[in-house]
Amino acid sequence: MDSKTYTISVAGESFDNPDGTSRQKIIKSMRIADPVTLIREPDNPYDRNAIAVHHASGQIGYVSKDNAKWLAEVIDGGREVRAFVLSMEAAETERGPLLGVVLRIFFD
Repeated sequence: MDSKTYTISVAGESFDNPDGTSRQKIIKSMRIADPVTLIREPDNPYDRNAIAVHHASGQIGYVSKDNAKWLAEVIDGGREVRAFVLSMEAAETERGPLLGVVLRIFFD
C-alpha cells in the first residue's frame, strides 16, 4: 500500500487545557520537527471524530473538524499514523498574538 502524507492545521490552540495548562505556553516550548501524538476521542461530547493533538509537554489542540472525519476513519481502521510539527505561525487575533501549529502526518 502507498504511503500517504498530509499537511493539516491544529485547531483550538488558543484555549487552555482542562487541567489549566496553557496550550500557547506548550506551543512556545516546541520546535519544528517535534513529534506529536494523535489521540482519538470517540466519546468527545462535541465531535465523535475528535482527535486530540499531544506534544510531550501536553495537549496543544485538536485536528481541525474538516480533517478529523477522514483521519478518524484512518486511525479507527488500525493504520499507524505518525505526525510531527511542520511549522508554527504567529497570528494577531482579538485575544492578542497567538501561535498556530501545522502538522505533517504520515500513514501507510
